[in-house]
Amino acid sequence: MIENKGISFTTIIQGKIELKRGNRAYQNYKNHMHQELSIGIISDGSTTVVFPEETVKFVKGDGIIIPPKLSHMCSPDNIDRWCFDMLYINPSFYSDVMTFDKVFKVIDTSPIETFLDCLDSPYDESYIEEQLVELLEGLNDRHEASQTMEKQSSLIDEEVKAYIEEHALEKITLEELEERFNIKRFALIRKFRKTYNTTPLAYQLQLKLAKAKKLLMEQTPILDVCYALGFYDQAHFTKEFKKMNGLTPSAYRESIMH
Repeated sequence: MIENKGISFTTIIQGKIELKRGNRAYQNYKNHMHQELSIGIISDGSTTVVFPEETVKFVKGDGIIIPPKLSHMCSPDNIDRWCFDMLYINPSFYSDVMTFDKVFKVIDTSPIETFLDCLDSPYDESYIEEQLVELLEGLNDRHEASQTMEKQSSLIDEEVKAYIEEHALEKITLEELEERFNIKRFALIRKFRKTYNTTPLAYQLQLKLAKAKKLLMEQTPILDVCYALGFYDQAHFTKEFKKMNGLTPSAYRESIMH
């Protein structure tokens, strides 16, 4: 029997590694993205993950790598058996020496399991970082050889995405995007969704919520986070944050402080 039902977040090394664990916890798994590289293991159950150009089934024992800023949606087949461990790695830790830009399934998850095991021991940060380097180098070798998913993006989609990232905390409208990129909104939304599996303004919301996690980790008051990121009110912010992370902002902050 699986105990401790719920979702928890643990900061392993501030600004570098975060661990999310889920045990039979219901979550509205809408389209979302992470600023970080996601590396995880399905420890029980199975899920279907929808990416921009393919849908992949992951089952118990599978590992998964999702590159930063890639919109996706998870749909567990049976919430009563849905358990996973997911690492979030800040790209600044590895981006000067390697690149992860494709989704792929990890069949031999022993390197990930070894790293997760070391997190349960009283090792210092230097040792953990060393083990993380070993993990990333091994996964990068497989990643380079993997042909599971090659993302093809048009120039305009890349330009729109870059513009949204640069102005993520500002008010962006479809009218503004139409004029700036000289494309009708229906074509813009269709092309953007085809490439990134989400709409332009939904992607902006995902960026805001990723930023919210960082502000909460810095102990910024929740109400200040809410208004700094342009949400209508705290209830709106709480609702959207929980949809992406499975916890309310206050519960997330309490989780990472333990």
